[in-house]
Amino acid sequence: MSDQHFNYGTWDTSKPKVEGYSHELISPDSKNIMDQTNLEELQAVEFPGIDTMYAALYKNVETIPDKPFLGTRVGNEYQWLSWKEVADLSSNFSYGMKSLNLVPEVEGEGKMWRFLGIKSKNRKEWYICELGAVHQNVAIVGFYDTLGVEASLYMFDQTELTTMAISAYVVDKLANMKRDDSAKDQLMKRVTNLIVFESDFKTNEAYKTSLQNAESAGFTVYCLDEVIEAGRNASPADKEHIKPKGEDVYMLGYTSGTTGNPKGVEVRHNSPFGTAIATNVRFGSQRWTQEDSYISFLPSSHIFEQMLFIQAIISGSKIGFYSGDPTKLFEDMAILKPTFFASVPRIYNKIFGAIQAKFAAETGFRAMLLKQAVDSKLWYLRNGQGFTHRIYDALVFNKVRQMLGGKVRLMITGASPVSSEVLDFLKVCICCDLTEGYGMTETGAASCVTFPGDK
Repeated sequence: MSDQHFNYGTWDTSKPKVEGYSHELISPDSKNIMDQTNLEELQAVEFPGIDTMYAALYKNVETIPDKPFLGTRVGNEYQWLSWKEVADLSSNFSYGMKSLNLVPEVEGEGKMWRFLGIKSKNRKEWYICELGAVHQNVAIVGFYDTLGVEASLYMFDQTELTTMAISAYVVDKLANMKRDDSAKDQLMKRVTNLIVFESDFKTNEAYKTSLQNAESAGFTVYCLDEVIEAGRNASPADKEHIKPKGEDVYMLGYTSGTTGNPKGVEVRHNSPFGTAIATNVRFGSQRWTQEDSYISFLPSSHIFEQMLFIQAIISGSKIGFYSGDPTKLFEDMAILKPTFFASVPRIYNKIFGAIQAKFAAETGFRAMLLKQAVDSKLWYLRNGQGFTHRIYDALVFNKVRQMLGGKVRLMITGASPVSSEVLDFLKVCICCDLTEGYGMTETGAASCVTFPGDK
């Protein structure tokens, strides 16, 4: 058996045990916490002085301005916006929000807030709006597609936000919701502006009914391009950034909780930043670089996807968005060819089932070869001899790797448990590690992540 060993923690013997409990367990990565005199608090470790999205974005604008950042699938290729282009668009969007008074201040918890709601499938416009909000120290409020009417109305009422940035498919849902709510509790009465991502929403005949529906419900409708153009033409007084600090809230992350209404978690810049940086520490030589890319398809409202976005920003990596159709995810990946794949057990179980079904359909010598290849690689894996095999990979697994684009070098799973059978099988089939994380919105996504190479 392998003598491979991972130390996931040490006992804190500097203080007495609480009766009936062991000493507290401290991560071995605690040596990377800047303030070694205070291990009682979770603290973000700065990434060369950077602990906000604003600072990380402009670090990349300064060092890699023309490298690709956000990619959108168009036909059989991905088209990219560079770091500088994204910064320019989000900056002008922020000026437009300010000049059009789309994010007025509201009072809450003894201080003033400004909120921007976003509801859409993952796409470049979501993050242009999110980064635009960051430019003005505005907190975003992400709305899941699966949120019901009652939960949405609760969030509208609690935040008192006035503006939603959305895809066109959301327009009718919000218009109908507002119209129904006006005759009842009027929890949506403050929501008066829609920023629609589609640039032709107000001119394309296909959207005419939705536009009329929104306007008749009481919304003022803007296209995203209009807000960006308003920012370009804004007065000098409106062309200023309000740079956030690490402790500023950049998102209210609403979680379902266990009972009652959604719970709004105040996510500060330095929380997912600390998680992303700590994950890089944990990944060691497998950490993200400027040469890496990942496919963005997990909900952008979720802290897992937010942490991945921030991981890409601090690392200078590329983000390619899926086409919006979950059934075409693997088709998107075949075109994008990402090097990093992050998902949840439900998707990994589907991949596991698809590969198993394909293998089970083989007969004769091919079936015998597949069984020998899987059994052998699982033995090597469980005895600490890695994920690759020169012969079996060439004969079998390099073709399986193409399912995720062919270049994935590291995978991660989170959000719920996944069986060791699925983990090990996918490691040998995709020929790379699959690490597992556990965490919550309150901890900036991952609280714990396994070491690469762990079993």
